[in-house]
Amino acid sequence: MLSFAELSMDVKFISLKSSNIGLYRSADKSPRLVKPGVRHTIKGNMEARKSIAGQTLGRANVFLDYAEAYGPSDRRAFEHFLEAAIVYGRSVTFHLQKEFSKYSGFDDWYREKQEEMGKDPLFQFFLDKRNYILKEGPVSIQKTIAVTISETIVASDFAEAHVIRGKPWYKRGPKILLEDLRAPLLQKYGKWKYERELARRRKIRNAQQQTEVSETLHFEEPEWRSRPATDLVREYLRKLTAIVNEAEMRFLT
Repeated sequence: MLSFAELSMDVKFISLKSSNIGLYRSADKSPRLVKPGVRHTIKGNMEARKSIAGQTLGRANVFLDYAEAYGPSDRRAFEHFLEAAIVYGRSVTFHLQKEFSKYSGFDDWYREKQEEMGKDPLFQFFLDKRNYILKEGPVSIQKTIAVTISETIVASDFAEAHVIRGKPWYKRGPKILLEDLRAPLLQKYGKWKYERELARRRKIRNAQQQTEVSETLHFEEPEWRSRPATDLVREYLRKLTAIVNEAEMRFLT
C-alpha cells in the first residue's frame, strides 16, 4: 500500500481501531482534524472485502468521500483527499494482479480487462494523473463559479381617461361642472394609489428574489473540465468496483 510519504503530500492518517481519523496540515502548518461528523456520513465502502484489491478500493472511496465533504470550502484538504483517492484507485489493479495471479484462468481473464481499460479514456486519464502525482507534484484543479438569479415578474397597467365636453363650461349644468372639477383630483388620487401598490409589489418581489452561487472544482483538461473532479473519480472507482467484484466472484468463491 502506498503511503502518504510516497505521495509527497503533507497529509497524515492515523487509525484508531477500525476507524480512520484524518489529519491534514493547514496553511498555517497546524494539524487539524477533518470536519466533525464527516466520518459518519461518508459513502465509501469500508465493509470487509474478500480481497486486498477490494480493501484498497474501499480506502479510495473513503478519500473521495472526504474530498466531496470539503469541496471548495477547503481547497487544500480537497486536493489532498482527491489525490489520495486517485493514487489508491490506481493501486487497485496492481493489488488485483498481485493477489489473483496464482489462480488458474486469471491471466486470460485479466488480459481482456486490460484491453478494455486501455480503450477507456477515463482509465488512461487517471493513469496519467497518478503518475504525475507520484513523479512530479500535485494535479492542477480549477474552480468555476456560477451565479443564478431568479426573480418574480410584476405585471402592471394604468390608464388615464380625459373627457372632452361638447359645450363650453359656461353652458354646462352644475352637476357636470362639479364632475369636471372632481375628475382631475380623482385621477391624481388613483394614480398615486396605483404607484403605491406597484411599489409595494416590487418590494415583495425584491424580497423573494433568490441568488444562488455554485462553485465547481474540476480538472484543467478541456475534455474533462465540464464535470466536477469528484464525479470523474467516482465514475472511475465504480468501473474499478465492477472489475474487483467480478474477480472476487470468479476466483474467490
